[in-house]
Amino acid sequence: MTTKVSKEDFVKETEKRIEVRKTLYEFYENVYLPMLCTKFDGKVYNKRLFTALNKEAKKIHNWLYVSENYGNTILIRMRLYEFNYNDVETLACKCITNADGRILFDATINDKTNAAWIKNYLSDTDEYQYAIDNYEECLKVANEMEEAVKKYNKLPSVFRNNMEKEYVSIY
Repeated sequence: MTTKVSKEDFVKETEKRIEVRKTLYEFYENVYLPMLCTKFDGKVYNKRLFTALNKEAKKIHNWLYVSENYGNTILIRMRLYEFNYNDVETLACKCITNADGRILFDATINDKTNAAWIKNYLSDTDEYQYAIDNYEECLKVANEMEEAVKKYNKLPSVFRNNMEKEYVSIY
């Protein structure tokens, strides 16, 4: 199996992604949460929050920005302009509000969805580092998988159609 880029280019891009992901997490920890606590706790959830967050984001990096998604989900994003203009890394977090649309800081930091999203985000960052550290091993496994898929695809379709699909998911 061949990769789209050389090992050196893969390592360079992945290290940049790790750096960007750390920047996003630091923004979440050092700007978003303190701002939510000190300036917006109890205030109405509206565009002022995003204006203030984006003002702080531009102080850190020109390609860092904050946007709103559905259901009070806040997306902290940064473009990877060196590799592809449309390529972005995103950290998603929820902003919990009451029935009147006012921000509840304590509920936000104790929200189980937020905790799971942040844990998953940090875990993905660790996976990026694992891919760099074990590049040759990952490539070997990918080659073995490619060979197994070729063998599987040569099996009669009547046999493949009767396999338990939950155990065989090859795309």
